[in-house]
Amino acid sequence: MLNADWNLISRTILPISYRDYLPPPDGNTFGLGDITQSLFLSPTNPGPSGIVWGVGPAFLIPTATDDFLGTGKFGIGPTAVVLKQE
Repeated sequence: MLNADWNLISRTILPISYRDYLPPPDGNTFGLGDITQSLFLSPTNPGPSGIVWGVGPAFLIPTATDDFLGTGKFGIGPTAVVLKQE
């Protein structure tokens, strides 16, 4: 909670991946993919119909343990979420 009116919501995705059928001599690989970190600024209380929303930035962080499991590039862009809470 940032204050009485706003929340900061953090969502981190760290994929664990297995990829097979790679070109020889690799054959297959297993490891971690790139991290996706999303941050959402959202009102503390849902709207009158139970709608909760949030907006903010998303970051792609090149943390893959193998070139075949990630992009090898840093990225940033917008993200949003809308849901109904009953």
